[in-house]
Amino acid sequence: MSECVRYPAPGCVVEYMEGNAVQIAMVTEEAGGRLRLLLPNRRETRLNASRLLPWLGPQQAAGLSREEAVRLLETHREAREAAAAAVPLMDAWELAQGEVESAPAPWFAELFASAPDVDAVAAWGRALLACKSHFRFQPPEFQVFSAEMAEKRAAEETARQEREALMAGGAAFFRLLWDVACKKRVLPPATGPGSEDWPDPHVARRLEETLRARMADPETQEHEALWRGLSKGLPDVPHLPLQLLMAWGKLPPHYNFWLDRADYAPGDTWWEPLTNEVQALGLAATGPEAAALPHCPLPFMSIDSASTRDVDDAFYVRATDDGLELTLALACPALCWEFGGPLDRLVLHRGSSIYLPEGDCHMLPQCLGTGAYSLQAGEDRPAFCVRVRVDANGSYGPCEIFTARARLAANLHYEDCQAVLDAQAAQTPLPDNAAAPFADQLALGLDLARRRQAARIAAGAVIMDRPEPVIHLHGPATDPQVEVALD
Repeated sequence: MSECVRYPAPGCVVEYMEGNAVQIAMVTEEAGGRLRLLLPNRRETRLNASRLLPWLGPQQAAGLSREEAVRLLETHREAREAAAAAVPLMDAWELAQGEVESAPAPWFAELFASAPDVDAVAAWGRALLACKSHFRFQPPEFQVFSAEMAEKRAAEETARQEREALMAGGAAFFRLLWDVACKKRVLPPATGPGSEDWPDPHVARRLEETLRARMADPETQEHEALWRGLSKGLPDVPHLPLQLLMAWGKLPPHYNFWLDRADYAPGDTWWEPLTNEVQALGLAATGPEAAALPHCPLPFMSIDSASTRDVDDAFYVRATDDGLELTLALACPALCWEFGGPLDRLVLHRGSSIYLPEGDCHMLPQCLGTGAYSLQAGEDRPAFCVRVRVDANGSYGPCEIFTARARLAANLHYEDCQAVLDAQAAQTPLPDNAAAPFADQLALGLDLARRRQAARIAAGAVIMDRPEPVIHLHGPATDPQVEVALD
């Protein structure tokens, strides 16, 4: 075996890049820069000399048989792969910092060995080629990256490897989930027989994150390229991420993905990181601040559906010489509210309570909205009050605004109130229900409402009196039957 040579003559061991991997071969013919190469698999190929990596050799004696050449190539390949795995790349990179901007493979090999042979140089070349985060191959030398660039490229390389792992395991898994969603297959268990169809846990976690992000925001660009690759071959159907997540078992049937799109947290745990602030607000409803408010002695009453727990308004109407006087009592959680504070920002983001057939989502923590500040009958509550007079023609005068402690006389329900009003209109005995003792108040309230309605119509308002649809759900939660009827 001779020393490393400059030009690839027949019998010279060479290396080149193919498919992003280093290939070893032996030159069998050379003519005008065109080479015929023998590969370790006994096949031959042609290659331009310009494609060779810049570590050539060793040069073998002429007359080797094909079998001898193949055995020789295997020996060199195994030696170079083993040596490349042991190369101290990071030590070399640190030594090169501030010394050189770029250097050839022999320069790096000589940092750790005197007179390295061609296999050692080739091993260093292989290792440097593989370390794309710290070195860049610019033939015939390797550029040495700065620490900042190396950190950036290392992060990019990690992200690239993750994307490749996601694409390799994710696309097939998505096709499996689609078959499950279409009921063509049953999802195999994650462990045991059939588990080979599942990605590894890290990939599975990233796939779930991608699906949830696409479900919440189909227009997001954050995962666009990854999503295109993962969903390639799947039908372009609405809500595909939602269907795949349900097939995976990550979401229950009939999941309300609109809450995700609105970034609206369901349930009553979203405020728990601010427990201290919420508890302080709850205590303030009966604390010194509330006790200092003047007491309003009016017997207010509220009218809501039977399921309502967050009672936020009540009224009292009395007759005057020239019409009616209405006093409204509005729930007042703002009594000790920290505007601009953490809880205020969360509530501002939620914006409203949402009432759905499957349950309610409250704007405030339920201990405040349905508890401490809800206008419950028989309990003192801080209230923001508005008083206004309405004359015989339905016109209203100036409003008086004040804060007070209000104590409701009753929390009434629509059905009971309507039964009392119907009995009054028909001049029949009042029904025996919770609203009957407040028949006079209901009559005054109805009178005021009709006066205001007449005045508004006279001023050009359009009244659209249409029945409201009522939604009823029947059957199991996994397969509910929906019935829509007119109230």
